[in-house]
Amino acid sequence: MVKRKVLKTLTSSVLALSTSLMLMAPNTLAFTPESREAAIQRLNEFRMNLGLQPLEKNEKLDFTAQKHSDYLLHSTDNSHYQNEVNNPYYFGRTVADRIESTGLIGWGYGEGIATPILSSVDAIESLIDAPFHRTDSYHPGHQLVGIGSNKNGRTVVDYTSLVDSYSQTHFIKYPYNNQKDVKVIWYNYENPNPLEPYGGLEKTYLGYPITLSGYGIEVMDIIYQSHSLVDQNGNQVDSYVVHAGNHPRAKNHIFIIPKQPLKFNTTYTVNIKGQIKKADLTTQNLNEEWSFKTIAEPKIDIVMVDNENIFVDFSKTGDIKEYTIDVYDLMGEKVYSNKIINNKSYVYKPVPLVPSIYYYVINSNLLEENIPGYIQITVQNGKYVIKDDFSEQPDEPTQPEQPEEPEIPIEPEQPEEPEIPVEPEQPEEPEIPVVPEQPEGPSEPETPVTPEEPVEEEEPEVYAPVISSMKLINNTIHIQFEGKEPANYSLHVRESNDKFGNIIHARKFVNGRSFSNNHQLLTEGTYYYTIQSDEFETISGTLTIVKENGKYVIESY
Repeated sequence: MVKRKVLKTLTSSVLALSTSLMLMAPNTLAFTPESREAAIQRLNEFRMNLGLQPLEKNEKLDFTAQKHSDYLLHSTDNSHYQNEVNNPYYFGRTVADRIESTGLIGWGYGEGIATPILSSVDAIESLIDAPFHRTDSYHPGHQLVGIGSNKNGRTVVDYTSLVDSYSQTHFIKYPYNNQKDVKVIWYNYENPNPLEPYGGLEKTYLGYPITLSGYGIEVMDIIYQSHSLVDQNGNQVDSYVVHAGNHPRAKNHIFIIPKQPLKFNTTYTVNIKGQIKKADLTTQNLNEEWSFKTIAEPKIDIVMVDNENIFVDFSKTGDIKEYTIDVYDLMGEKVYSNKIINNKSYVYKPVPLVPSIYYYVINSNLLEENIPGYIQITVQNGKYVIKDDFSEQPDEPTQPEQPEEPEIPIEPEQPEEPEIPVEPEQPEEPEIPVVPEQPEGPSEPETPVTPEEPVEEEEPEVYAPVISSMKLINNTIHIQFEGKEPANYSLHVRESNDKFGNIIHARKFVNGRSFSNNHQLLTEGTYYYTIQSDEFETISGTLTIVKENGKYVIESY
């Protein structure tokens, strides 16, 4: 919040009231810091959508924000105040002390602290989502900003202005009128707690907060009288309302916090009535009505942290801190699972994740339906990263084979299959019983039984294919069969020459398309393989790879 320079002679408790906002969070997960520029860009995008001037990045504020972030990392303090004077990271008790020690004297100061799960941009989102911190993020008086963060996820945002920009009158609503893609859910873990008048409701999932704020030297209080929040069908949304009459920190704000998450793809209309109490003690009627529309469906980003763990960023949807993401290879085997409960991560990982394509399913009791999709892990600058979600598998790894595959299933043989039962021979069978010899009588019933056996007729469906060649090309095993090519089958190669080794290479063929999942490089050695299909019995054996002319080739199988 803001301490105006004209009030600088008042006691420090005024400063405490104006700067003690901090967004708390449970124990955070692994944190990947993003650039200050990315975080400031998100903050300015938020402000410009409200018709406010963008904040200017200030190196001295970057410095003070980083200093306080470092202090929090090495201190038991968890606030805007640095109380451990003997701590080597101590840099000033208050945000004003820290900023003014750099020679930067502002007309007012503000500070937000967030503990994000994934990034500094995620921290900005959490500050925007939480009502009290939102009012500082969109404060029209702020002109300069600096951001600091550290490896445990603490992000500090410092604000000030070098000119008297705090006295001008502004009224700001968020979500703003006709806003689209509004989030639907918020997790209350804010300090100060906006829901103290209702028993706190800390660590509770609620609907996305709606805020109305008044700024300027002329705005003393906003006096709440009534409100309504209705959906597009005219249904009233049951909500908590926070205002100057029930919360000491909400003198010039009104918060409407729905008791349940909002619905996706729904238009809501807000109406707030009250009075504006001015500095001269006169009042002005307040009657604000506006509408917004929520996001059509959940939007997510999937992030890989420390080359080994996968998390879901729900910040575009809302504040979802409980979910499970299950990851499968293209053979359908689960290779990774991360369950988030109370912001703690429980990981199941039977094999290391390697660059490849995977299928995932995200589920949460806060979502009506599971979210499925595909991800691709790639390597960038020596680190594993997750490629943007895509709906269809890329065919690049298998395109060289696709021209050959139509040739392998020798199509001319298919019309010959009906000839296998040798239908013309059946009329000759009645001639056999014409022979009057009794000894051959027992053989007569056996003779007609043979053509009636279903074995020969089922040969096109259940057969024993013969492998004609097995080649290793670009660390991928290519198989060709004699005669008919099976339409669907999978290949598994294990790291040793027995069936109990770990799977290190897998390939699946589905209706002429192939998908590979190579866990490691195939080099010289003997490996155990299996070929499975619903069309034939499992084929298993060993294959030997040797190095010839600088290339790995399959010598025998």
